Amino acid sequence: MKRVFQILNIILFISLIFAVPIFSKVLDKEHFLFYENRNVNYIEDFTKEGFLDGSFFESVEDYFTDIFPFREDILKFRTYMDRSVLKKPVVNDIVFSGDFLLAKVNYTKCDEKQIENNSKIMAARLSSLNKFVNSQGGKFYYVFVNEQYSYFRDKYPKYIFNNDEVLNKTNYYFLKELKSKNIEFIDMGEVFYKLGKKDSFYSKIDHHYSYEGAFITYKTIIDKINSETDFNVPKLNEYDFNFEYVKNNYIGSRNRKLMGVYDFTEKLEMGYPKTHISFERWDNGKRSESKLFYTPPYMDENVTYLAYMGGDIGETVIKTNRENLLNVLIVGDSFTNPLETIIYTSFNEMRSIDLRKYDKMTIREYIRDYKPDIVLMIRDDISCLDFDGNGYVY
Repeated sequence: MKRVFQILNIILFISLIFAVPIFSKVLDKEHFLFYENRNVNYIEDFTKEGFLDGSFFESVEDYFTDIFPFREDILKFRTYMDRSVLKKPVVNDIVFSGDFLLAKVNYTKCDEKQIENNSKIMAARLSSLNKFVNSQGGKFYYVFVNEQYSYFRDKYPKYIFNNDEVLNKTNYYFLKELKSKNIEFIDMGEVFYKLGKKDSFYSKIDHHYSYEGAFITYKTIIDKINSETDFNVPKLNEYDFNFEYVKNNYIGSRNRKLMGVYDFTEKLEMGYPKTHISFERWDNGKRSESKLFYTPPYMDENVTYLAYMGGDIGETVIKTNRENLLNVLIVGDSFTNPLETIIYTSFNEMRSIDLRKYDKMTIREYIRDYKPDIVLMIRDDISCLDFDGNGYVY
């Protein structure tokens, strides 16, 4: 009998090896899990090492978990039960606070010394970059913005951790160090505060500022440049634009994690100059369609923040072919996307690089080769002290 079981185990194992690739082709109907914002886990190639350490079987398990029939429906049902029936204040790492969906923040003790030290290190690196930009004939500006949960941290229920102390210390020490290094910066948190800190400046269901907030950021940047230089960069105002809301259901990064179970009234906004400005566009070195907004073709499809510029791209170049105007380089992550749909109107050429995705050259090599007149670095207060990605400024 023992011999029979051994033979059956061998047959089962061999069957699994051959069955997995077949099932992969048959069952893998979608490679991207929309609500989880990730690709389906893949099955790693079968190797002796993977068999012995168990990683192959773990990848098989992860894959079949991802493509399990009715998996999305089960997750949606659980999400509905957690909030609507069990009344949990936190569901899928999203904090419910009235109409606001905020990030759940894991408790960490505020290490003030570390924040101060990291602020000094980052400011020193930015100071070096600032001097390099100046040596190439350009002007450098650092634009400091809040992440959505930071902007709305007063909206958290009092019994839920909102990371307030860390955020305040980061703001204090980092901006203090930028100032001590004579780095020109814009604190958009202060700007929004002086304008009344309206809820409409940020999305209630996404971790970015709203299009209104992006437009105010654009105007503040141009005003800052013009107040300190003789560049005379042209600035468009709200009355120079036609604004419209996308009618499709808007899935922001916060309600995306809620599996689309709940309906929210917020719509994605877009703006078009009343006087058309023609342009050409390249993405990652290849000619692209001359468009700024990417919206679904059908009304029953959801629209996401990716509608702005088509999402995060390593390098985007927009040329308006107005050589009497200046050239600008923008460095940053997804916070730059809605801003790019506006700021190109004020420049001859707008270049944007996301150092998380762009690796053809360093930021200094890029500046050396293209010599932009203005370099803007746009960072939020959650990631401003990260030293990789867009924080890698060597």
